[in-house]
Amino acid sequence: MGTELVVTTDRVQKFFDDLEAQKAILSTSTKLFTTLSKHFNSLQDSLSQKSQSLESKIQSLESRSRETLESLDLRETSIPERESAAAARIEEQKAAALAEFEKSISGNLDLPETLKSFSRKMDPQGLLKFIVSKRKESISLRTELVQAIAEAVDPPKLVLDALEGFLDSKAKKIGVTDKRWACGLLVQALFPEGRSNSGKKGPEFSRSMVERAARIADTWKAQMVGDSNGGGGTLGAAEAVMFVQMVIGFGLKEKFSEEFFRKLVMEHAARRDMAKLAGALEFGEKMGDVIDELVKNGKEIEAVYFASETGLTERFPPVSLLKSYLRNSKKNATTILRNGNNSLAATEESSTLELNSIKAIIKCVEDHKLESEFSLDSLRKRATHLEKAKTERKKSSAASSRSL
Repeated sequence: MGTELVVTTDRVQKFFDDLEAQKAILSTSTKLFTTLSKHFNSLQDSLSQKSQSLESKIQSLESRSRETLESLDLRETSIPERESAAAARIEEQKAAALAEFEKSISGNLDLPETLKSFSRKMDPQGLLKFIVSKRKESISLRTELVQAIAEAVDPPKLVLDALEGFLDSKAKKIGVTDKRWACGLLVQALFPEGRSNSGKKGPEFSRSMVERAARIADTWKAQMVGDSNGGGGTLGAAEAVMFVQMVIGFGLKEKFSEEFFRKLVMEHAARRDMAKLAGALEFGEKMGDVIDELVKNGKEIEAVYFASETGLTERFPPVSLLKSYLRNSKKNATTILRNGNNSLAATEESSTLELNSIKAIIKCVEDHKLESEFSLDSLRKRATHLEKAKTERKKSSAASSRSL
């Protein structure tokens, strides 16, 4: 009887062990089924999303294809009309150019007509000389040149001829300063929008004209390398801006490395034009690095302009940058005064530094309309005080000289 009980108990125990094993297998199978179900559901969702995306892209492609075909049809039907208009324009410019050659430029012609006369004649050297002679009328020149070079038979050729003349003068170190300034006005006139990040499309040029511009840019860059190695003077900020304007305008940005443009922009960041052009150079995410470097180098004012032109004011708040610049300028002015033992020379240097910094801040605030966030009253009073003190020092110095 005892033996039968033991046997029965063992069988029951074995039965329960088998049940536990079956339970474990069932649990594992359930988990595996759940995992596989989730995996296949995920695959199904992914395939569904990709299918929808592909369908959307196909529809977008079909839509763009239709628009392109319609545009091509429209362009094809408008070719005769455009050819007639272009031919008429060429004849008009040709007649105007011939008329200019038949008459001599008299001293009675006003500024706009004289500029147009040189442009119609496609006379880059005569145009440059005249621009230089009217340097005191720079504001009028900038306005009138845009319309004047539009009168030329081939405006880009006129400007490129002038640039080649400038580079030749630079190589020979003859009359560089005046020609650089005049050529800068011509390039600005050819690209009045500057092809900045405003989204406006610039003029289009023939392949041969772009290739010629590329050769000029290569020569120009080679001269820059020579300049930096002591081979031909220095590259001024105005020339750097002019070079970047030409490169962007003729669509030559891809010919040069991003690092080359970055160095050029950083070196001449103080030029307000450079901040506008930086957006067209499309540094992308690296634009933030450029502004960071400006801030680290104590160029917070430049950083404000760059941030505003490239839409990065949230990352680089203008008011914070201006306050930082003001603090640093005060600290530097105090250091100069202390290191110079409050001498007259140290006082003058310290005062000039602080005054220039204040003027830069005021100009920056006004340019970006930040008066409501950055009060200028105390700065204007401080600037007035510094200017009066500077005048008094000059009077005192002059009186001392006379007494000796």
